[in-house]
Amino acid sequence: MSESAKTPIFTLSEKRSIYSLSGVLFFRMFSLFLLLPVFSVLAMDLEGATPFLIGVAFGAYGLTQGFLQLPFGMWSDRAGRKLVIVIGLGLFIAGNFLAAFVDSIHWMIVARFLQGTGAISSTVLALIADLTRPEVRTRANAALGASVGIAFALAFGAAPFFGEWLGLNGMFLMIAVLSLASLVLVLTTVPNPETIKLLPQKVSFWNMAKMVWKVPALRTISWGGFVCGAGLSSTFFLIPMILVQHGFERAEMWKIYLPMMLAG
Repeated sequence: MSESAKTPIFTLSEKRSIYSLSGVLFFRMFSLFLLLPVFSVLAMDLEGATPFLIGVAFGAYGLTQGFLQLPFGMWSDRAGRKLVIVIGLGLFIAGNFLAAFVDSIHWMIVARFLQGTGAISSTVLALIADLTRPEVRTRANAALGASVGIAFALAFGAAPFFGEWLGLNGMFLMIAVLSLASLVLVLTTVPNPETIKLLPQKVSFWNMAKMVWKVPALRTISWGGFVCGAGLSSTFFLIPMILVQHGFERAEMWKIYLPMMLAG
């Protein structure tokens, strides 16, 4: 039997879904990773900035993201995936526009909290599941993961240059524009599922959280994601500050980040 006969082939609709949602995730994650290696040093220029408040602003996005992933996913089960993704992107864009025009660390914290309310990752993954057959779903998710990996590599290489060229406010403005590109992709290229998979009954947030927590595999994945995310964020909150203290110019940080990415 030929290899093509063994491996299910994507339909045209599935290819369109994968390409468009990969593009959405690429723009979204590129925007987030672009800030990660430079935020802590660029935020020092904000009025009232202290290491503690910079840390609060740095982590505020992830805090609201973490709390809202499950509610947004549940909401999309009832309201529809694309609607929730569009609303989430709108909130994320609003947070970026606010961050682009603030000059104090306190308003930056507010903007970062607002950014985090656009928690659409779980909904995007649910939508790709709706738009693909079970036999090709693993490869579809792998394609989405590849777009995130490419976004990570490109963003870390480009972040020091954009940070020096645009400054923190300019970077947020650029991220808002990239997020608008994601919104256009969702509205114009992402197909609608043929059927809307609704929850069989209304389940409260806390009951759903308990159900997830009782599944050992999901609990392990959740803890693993938490530890990896916390480690990554902590590392790239501290490294830029340490580099600046040791005389590195902001635009030269790529000399550290590039070998780290290649080695990793």
